[in-house]
Amino acid sequence: MKRISIVILILCACFGAARGQEPAGKCVSAWTEFHWTNMERWNPCETVLNVNNVGSLSLEWSFTTRGEVWSSPAVANGVVYVGSLDSNVYALNAKTGAKLWSYTTGNVVDSSPAVANGVVYVGSDDANVYALNASTGAKLWSYATGNEVRSSLAVANGLVYVGSWDNNVYAFGLQ
Repeated sequence: MKRISIVILILCACFGAARGQEPAGKCVSAWTEFHWTNMERWNPCETVLNVNNVGSLSLEWSFTTRGEVWSSPAVANGVVYVGSLDSNVYALNAKTGAKLWSYTTGNVVDSSPAVANGVVYVGSDDANVYALNASTGAKLWSYATGNEVRSSLAVANGLVYVGSWDNNVYAFGLQ
């Protein structure tokens, strides 16, 4: 099987300098789109990275999975959670990249996980949504949808939301 290296850049500026950022909600901006119509990418509330210092970022660590990674990582409490096309969800130490645990689903994991209240929520192409203990990777529960779960999960107002290829959106209460 072809080995693909996942390179997760842990941006020192984001982790180390984040303490210097303004608390959430303090900056008011009319920036409502990721890409404006002219494709300009600029957030007036961003105070850590800019064109003058982004070139000084460096790779801190990398982690190699047995499959490609299409999932966007979630970072919570010093841990990076990411899915892989090798059917695993990985928990990695955010400072060192060391594997803390992995959980194997029944098919590829290209869904981006969400983390809330010590639980990792993630979907799989095996048509299940999983709730995993964020510290140990133990399965707390799973829910079978009618088809693949590739969408990213979102947490809001005490619920976890996810879409499935069965044309449904599901909402689950937080653990």
